[in-house]
Amino acid sequence: MSVRRRFASVPLLVLFALFSPAEASSDSRPGDGGVRRPVARLAWLEGDVAVARGDAAEGWQPGAVNDPLTTGDRLRIAGGGRADVQLRGAVFFLAPGTELAFPDLSWASRSAVLTAGTVSVRVFDVPGAGPLEVVTPALSVALELPGDYRFDVSGAGGTAVSVRRGRARAAAAEGNVSLGWGERMRVTDPPRPEYDVVALGRGDAWDRRVDQRSARFRLVRSAAHVHADVLGIDDLDAWGDWEETSERRWAWFPRESRADWMPYRSGRFVWRVPWGWIWLSDEPWGWAPYHHGRWAIVRSRWAWLPDEPKDPGPSFLPAVVTFVGAGPGGVGPLGPDGYVGWFPLAPGEPLQPWWVRVEGPTGDSSFRYLHRDRALYLPHAIFARGRFGESDLVHDAALLRDLRNAPVVRSGLPVDPERERVRTPPEASGAPASAGLRSALPIRRTKTPAPAGRATPSPAPTPARAAPVPPSRSPRLTPRTPEASPAAAPPWASVPTPAPSAGAARSAPRPTPQPGPRRM
Repeated sequence: MSVRRRFASVPLLVLFALFSPAEASSDSRPGDGGVRRPVARLAWLEGDVAVARGDAAEGWQPGAVNDPLTTGDRLRIAGGGRADVQLRGAVFFLAPGTELAFPDLSWASRSAVLTAGTVSVRVFDVPGAGPLEVVTPALSVALELPGDYRFDVSGAGGTAVSVRRGRARAAAAEGNVSLGWGERMRVTDPPRPEYDVVALGRGDAWDRRVDQRSARFRLVRSAAHVHADVLGIDDLDAWGDWEETSERRWAWFPRESRADWMPYRSGRFVWRVPWGWIWLSDEPWGWAPYHHGRWAIVRSRWAWLPDEPKDPGPSFLPAVVTFVGAGPGGVGPLGPDGYVGWFPLAPGEPLQPWWVRVEGPTGDSSFRYLHRDRALYLPHAIFARGRFGESDLVHDAALLRDLRNAPVVRSGLPVDPERERVRTPPEASGAPASAGLRSALPIRRTKTPAPAGRATPSPAPTPARAAPVPPSRSPRLTPRTPEASPAAAPPWASVPTPAPSAGAARSAPRPTPQPGPRRM
């Protein structure tokens, strides 16, 4: 294989010191209250899937479809479990036995750390999506082009990287290797990793499953009506229909048969830092219509009107609702014995940022909301619990009449969650988001320059459990020799590889790999 030039000796940082939660925590857009930041979506799951929010080892909780994931969040897939995670311009498919973390989901760059298991990644051509990097115990791999990629990590840290389509650059210590269409790189376990590059073989059952799951992205009709930055629009095709309104605007109608159905009813409000209260829908399609756009009643049916596709990239919102609240019996200010209500916003209506506490009321108190009389109400204690059922909603007609006069919440929502439902943010815990992950292999990672006008954050302190390794002692990738000991089976030994597509074009031919020890 081609041997790349050797890097000049430079001080190396430990892998996880490069993934600083402080870097991502400052990556919100100006004037947004710190919540309009990039997120990923847990789009689908099967079996036992757990999510850890924050850095507490005991913080694993069952995952849920439509759960937002942000910097520092981790996923653990048990045997028999599977999950799909969507982020801007890419989808991650997680196999059973996989552990994956997102130490960086910022506007400038995105990275995932795979410590065990198998992940396939489909990267799409979305302008401005930003670079994407996947880090394993043996390698840091930059995905340079749209395409199909696969990563396999053994329990001992051995790594295999497959490029079915696209181009990637794998880096470790002081060297890097470019991988193209139809190639697979196999790296033995640290501390002295060796590698070789082989042609892809036939795909296995996991590859076929990923192909089946990916088929929905080949033709997404909803993409003609929704901005490309909005996640979850593939689900809209399967669960609803698009119709043109009298205002010459397209609206999406969910296929719901219940006469009393309305938005923000099937699900619950849960507490997530940095947003505070956020809507988590039980409906499989309940991402895009609940975090973007507005709702209206069109021809006696609820319809979702998305942001115009030509508008600037829309930001994720915790929910597009307005809260109302009152005391016992609908009288007085909202308190522990009172009631919390909410209703969806119609086009053009102002969003009151309940996640920001301000001194005094904000907004126009005389504004008339179109859906105000359709608000849903819960007792304060049940709302704070973070889960409710249909029977928990207020149905008493007399009480509902009194609650119709409840004032709109125009500053911070005065409802605190139950303590066990509060996520500990990485910056509050004092530990980096990568704490507890199982690798200390130093790599050289090219940092993306900060956009103009944004200060470049300082690197986080290096964790005590993973001290920097001097360049003279750092492991280097070495081309694998035929004499390498077969005592420990590498992670790819029992995993067939997919065959390259017929007629796949390469920008330049690669030399045939030659045996013999060579250093990068």
